[in-house]
Parts: sequence; C-alpha cells; structure tokens
Amino acid sequence: MRQQRIKEIFDQQALDYDKRNEKTQWIRQALYFLAESVFSNLPRDARVLCVGAGTGDELSYFAKCYPEWRFTVVEPSPGMMQICREKSEKEGYFSRCTFHLGFLDSLSNSGHQHHAATCFMVSQFLLNKEERSAFFQAIACNLLEAGVLVSADLSADTADPKFDSLTQVWMNMLSAAEVPEAALLRAKAAWKTDVAILPAPEVESIIAAGGFHEPILFYQAALISAWYAYKA
Repeated sequence: MRQQRIKEIFDQQALDYDKRNEKTQWIRQALYFLAESVFSNLPRDARVLCVGAGTGDELSYFAKCYPEWRFTVVEPSPGMMQICREKSEKEGYFSRCTFHLGFLDSLSNSGHQHHAATCFMVSQFLLNKEERSAFFQAIACNLLEAGVLVSADLSADTADPKFDSLTQVWMNMLSAAEVPEAALLRAKAAWKTDVAILPAPEVESIIAAGGFHEPILFYQAALISAWYAYKA
C-alpha cells in the first residue's frame, strides 16, 4: 500500500516536475558537482545504479560528465520513467541505460553489479527505520565490493526549536523560486505524514545498518543533506 501511494504521488507530479524545480536547480547542481569528486576514482566505464531516478536529472548530469559510464535506472512511476527515457534519447545516452520500471526490491541483482549508486531524495519516504535500512541493504547487494553510495535526503532535528525557523527559510526559498502556494502547503503537510525527516546521526546509523561503512556528510543546503558511504 505504501509503495502504491508513493508511485501515485510522483505520477501526479511527473508532467510539470522539471519545470516546477527549474529555479531550484542550483541546489542539485552543487550536489552533483561535489559528487563528482566522490566518484573521481571510479573506472572510466563504471556501472552506476540510479535509484529513484525520477525524470532523470542526476542521470542527465552524470551521463554528460562521464561518456563511458553505463547506468541501471530504477524508477517506480511510469510518468517519471517516460520523461526520463525521452530525455535520455534526446540527450544521446539512451543506449548506455538499462531502465527498470518498479521499486528496487523487484530488481534482480544477478548480472547487475555496480561500482556506484545514487539515491537522491528517496529513502526519506520510508517511514519505518528497519525498512529504510533494508532499502540500503538492497542497494549494497547491487554494488561491487567497496562500491560507493551517494545518498541525499531531507534531514533535520525536528524537535530542535530552530527547526521552525529553518523550515521558514526553506519555504521562503521555494516561494522565491515561484513554486505555487498550493504546492508549498502540500509539501509542508507531507512532511508530517509521508516523509521521515531525521537528524543526521540517525540517517547515518540507518545507512550503516544497511551494509555500509560509516557514512560521511559531504553536502548540506538548508534541509537537504548528502552522504557518501562505501560498501562494508
């Protein structure tokens, strides 16, 4: 039921997803730019798993940076996947992608071992900590020995009195980026029911329990934090 709800939410957003996020692209671009340094020791022909790829924003970025990389693209929303596929054809890296429509747990890891994985703004939708660790374990199972994961999610201590102030700054940023007021209200409401916003140490513990060495925080922009971690 939970997976079906997540799929429906993103299917509803697919058509205007890129346009709505256009003016906040600098946050993501900075994350991808720093992730390049994390990936600097990967082979020229690395195989990379993109989990919850959405419309293919990070896929587009890394495919252009690394013309010999090959990608396994996992996305449960048909609407998002369609746009992702169209984008890859238009931008010329379709032939380097294997597309899997579905959740990660339906991807067979047989013959799909990867040097690295990306997982941006995905695990936060798993509200149960054990399920969230199991999700990272599934990623680890699809990585080669010492493979590296880069994962980003909303993260904060919601019990901290400063959280409300930080939230307002975040909402101000989205408003300045011309995100519609109705969308802002939906997003804020979803944080209470559909998103697990946890303090950084808790997220790190969840990733480590999923089969990774201690995650290292390497990027933060207001409520978004990103870590890299090597397969244990």
